[in-house]
Amino acid sequence: MNLNDGLYDSLKAHLDWGKPRLECFVGMLLGLLRLKQINLTHPP
Repeated sequence: MNLNDGLYDSLKAHLDWGKPRLECFVGMLLGLLRLKQINLTHPP
């Protein structure tokens, strides 16, 4: 089991989403965490 599988299983228990949507969300979430830099500012 790797990080993707563990996160997928955890989120599957709480979110009632289909497999493709949940896999995409997990991939984007892990991509943001691996980047270690997230800019949440909104340009004026």
